[in-house]
Amino acid sequence: MTVSEYFAQLLKSSMGDTVLDTVHVLSSAIEFKLKELATTVVIKGDGASSLLVIVTIIVLTSSALWWGWIFLSWRENTKIAGARGAGALPLPPGSFGLLPVLGGDTLSYLDAYQNFNIKRYVDQKVARYGPIFKTSIMGQPTIVLDSPAGNKLLFHEDEKLVQGWWPKNLKALVNYNGLSETNGEAHRVFRQHITSNFLGVDVVHRYFQTMERRAKAEIEPWTELKVGSELTIPTVDVLKNYSFRLICELSISLKDVREVEQLRHKFDMWSEGFMAVPVNFPGTSFNRALRARDVMADEMGKKIKQRRKELKEGLASETQDFLSVMLTHPDETGHIVEDKILVHTLLLLLWTASDTTASTLAMVLRETSRNPHVYRELMKEHASITRGKKDGEMLTTENLRSMKYTWRVVQETLRLYPILLGLFREAKTDFEYQGYTIPKGYKLLVTSAPLLDPKFYKDPKTFDPSRFEKVGGGAPAFTYFPFGGGHRMCPGNEFAKASIIIFVHQFLKHFKWTLVHPDEKISYIVRTSRTILN
Repeated sequence: MTVSEYFAQLLKSSMGDTVLDTVHVLSSAIEFKLKELATTVVIKGDGASSLLVIVTIIVLTSSALWWGWIFLSWRENTKIAGARGAGALPLPPGSFGLLPVLGGDTLSYLDAYQNFNIKRYVDQKVARYGPIFKTSIMGQPTIVLDSPAGNKLLFHEDEKLVQGWWPKNLKALVNYNGLSETNGEAHRVFRQHITSNFLGVDVVHRYFQTMERRAKAEIEPWTELKVGSELTIPTVDVLKNYSFRLICELSISLKDVREVEQLRHKFDMWSEGFMAVPVNFPGTSFNRALRARDVMADEMGKKIKQRRKELKEGLASETQDFLSVMLTHPDETGHIVEDKILVHTLLLLLWTASDTTASTLAMVLRETSRNPHVYRELMKEHASITRGKKDGEMLTTENLRSMKYTWRVVQETLRLYPILLGLFREAKTDFEYQGYTIPKGYKLLVTSAPLLDPKFYKDPKTFDPSRFEKVGGGAPAFTYFPFGGGHRMCPGNEFAKASIIIFVHQFLKHFKWTLVHPDEKISYIVRTSRTILN
């Protein structure tokens, strides 16, 4: 009998079959991660029995912590519904689940997210409850809003009726009061500071040459191939190298390959924790992520001190990278960003600028290969730009502006493979919506389901960049939010756009490619030592 089977049998009599599969899955994962650790334990007597007891205790303790965390979250948030006054409109229809304190609909939602089945998840709920429904996700009472009206509410009423919200496990991994954690005026000031000095449309053009040089460096090893020869390359690794090394250089002037790889190893352990079960126990992904965060935070703190010294001695410029800008440019209130906030802003910058860029680029190359007419149009556009260049001449702002079809390809890629499958907010106050009460503290969720809905997009599963030929974009209003929306829209959208288009240009100049696995399944969570979170 395996540890998982023993644990499942142990729980069956008291917990029943309702949550048996859930517990079984969790215990299997923990058992696997602890196998190597357990073999180093000196066990007296019956080694097999003792080992079974040890692992069972570990699994029970970890599971108790996990379910206890969800229970406390649920108890805290369900107090809200009881506070509604007499005569208040009802809550939206739906169910918090038979066992809301054990997560309610969490597993169904996460499974749909990972396997890119969000639309099916939403359609099943809508068929049962209607376009607006309540559920429980991660122990949080959640209202899933209709589209596109619900999206409009979240984006237009941002900071009025709703505010930003992060799950507790993500807050624990970030552990700071920066851009993603702040709301109201503090959020606006911080966001404006970063945008105007580093990520805004008027600033990003400064990085074009660095982006192009970085793209050339990544593909250079294969440019010496003989015409007609073939080579299989690990596309995601190449794209991750490009995006991660690029943001390391532009954020902290880190170029040394060995040091970048060391940072990337820690970064990957940290980013894996964002989708891990939030059990802080030795051997778990979440525990490793927390420790990796602490190590990276310490390293970033040292870089801040070193850069401050270099600036004072004239060995660094005030605009050479994001770090220098933040240390020398005050925000509109006259304040320089505190070190503890800057540390974790740097970490989030690494995360958001590398993973999302790499995954989007991978899908651009995938769909370009699967659609020959798209490839031909791209080649036509980029060949025209190349013909007007001398050898070694770099791309200009005008060149990027002329890549209109390329940008439509990226837009259509973001429609079919959105970075955000779901977007959460939190109700700041009680308010009424579509005949229902939305209580203060409830979580609000809009999803990417409309992107595959024939009501909004003709032949929604077909890759068709021409959808975006219209001036201002071809997406129906409030159905398409690749970079979020409202006051909390991602400030790095112009940066991402430029880094993606520039890499595509260089790749097109040198290669024609085919897919090794044309029908490879797309998953939004990759459980490897180098996770790419999409």
